[in-house]
Amino acid sequence: MCIRDSPKTMENLLKDPEIAKQIVNSNFMKNAMSNLDNAPIDKDFNKGPREGELPGAEAALDLIQALANTKGESKLALKKSSGPAAVVKNVNLICDVPIDDLKKNPGLLNLLNKDLDTIGEMNKFPPLKFQLNKAGAPDALKRAHQVLREVNQLPISPSDPVDNIKSLLDPKTVEQNPAQAEKVLDLINALANDPRMNDKLNKGDCVKPLIDLWENMRKNNNPELQKITGKILKALGKLSKDPETAKKIADSSILKNAAKNLNNTPVDAKFNKGSRLGEIQKPLEALDIIQAIADSDTDKQPLIDNNIPQAIINNLNKIADNSPEDLKKNPGLKDLLQKGLDTLDKLKKDPKVWKELEKAEAPKAIQKALDKLIDTLPKDLFKDRNGQPIPKEEIPETFSQILDNDKVKENPENAKNLLDLIKAASTDPAIAEKMKKDNVPQALTNLSLIHIS
Repeated sequence: MCIRDSPKTMENLLKDPEIAKQIVNSNFMKNAMSNLDNAPIDKDFNKGPREGELPGAEAALDLIQALANTKGESKLALKKSSGPAAVVKNVNLICDVPIDDLKKNPGLLNLLNKDLDTIGEMNKFPPLKFQLNKAGAPDALKRAHQVLREVNQLPISPSDPVDNIKSLLDPKTVEQNPAQAEKVLDLINALANDPRMNDKLNKGDCVKPLIDLWENMRKNNNPELQKITGKILKALGKLSKDPETAKKIADSSILKNAAKNLNNTPVDAKFNKGSRLGEIQKPLEALDIIQAIADSDTDKQPLIDNNIPQAIINNLNKIADNSPEDLKKNPGLKDLLQKGLDTLDKLKKDPKVWKELEKAEAPKAIQKALDKLIDTLPKDLFKDRNGQPIPKEEIPETFSQILDNDKVKENPENAKNLLDLIKAASTDPAIAEKMKKDNVPQALTNLSLIHIS
């Protein structure tokens, strides 16, 4: 269970270079890389009696992505690890599996796409890009792109795919063959992880057709067509590293629609359940594209012009208005709450946007969300090493005691919820600093070693 949760929980704490160094030099990192390096990649990977081989490799990739998303000094810690080479090796091993066998193994294809996303994150940082190139990433990416073309049987030229892709993004073509369009968008997302292909897609102006297609699909009532809007936004998010592309996205109606979805999604106790299953898609897509703009080099004023700060705070407050019992029974609400907090963490880096967030009372909303998450957990979990109850306001300073491994092993569900709480709390810089002093990173590392080995 915690095998996947701990790397994600560490993401905000890893922004501190000292913590990143501590994690990279730990046995946790060695075990994670070993899981990736020694993943038994063949046609039977994760199938039948071998089901369960995928999470270990995915957890390692989560950890690498978390490190790759940190500041420069923290990224340098990853540069000294075996991470970049392990990911490239993994891609090549998957590409060695015969195409017919790959078609029958979704676990391998999922892992390949996650490998490519991880390479894409690392490629954003020149020293990591250098390590990847040394490990043979450019050739591995070419192989992976060819494999994905063959697996998905796409009529796209390997040497110059841009014109083919643009023609396949025509709304009429997409309406006639939504399944093919989905595969094309998956390929764009894979290609965009390669800096050279990302540049080609941007310079070949794949951006306008993607925005036009999004506009068209959003207004279409066919569920099959509406389903691909998220993949369009994911592709645009990856291409938005180019400031011109980020500006085109910001100038379109995408941000206006994002604010509308955050404001209008009914986040009550029945959210995303039963007949309302799927409601989470639109607000999650909204937060994804907001995060992409937040991470880009373009001016953030369009976020303010489209009332994005207020929309995110409105959404957080409405989710936190639910009772602790309803939050416990509805994982969708908690996932959306966490994603909103993650998005605030990215937005607060821009002084203009943070000023707007303060006007919208972001600190108050964050505290409200944390208080509600604390109320979802059993009170007897919040006890110090002497068995005494810990007051709610002191909880962020005593997480290392609460993370006692014996208690965690007794109730895995409590452990997962506690990890969600720690990740949410670490979006507040002041609380993250308290957690560092409380040695929470070491406690998380120890916890992870139990579940990842």
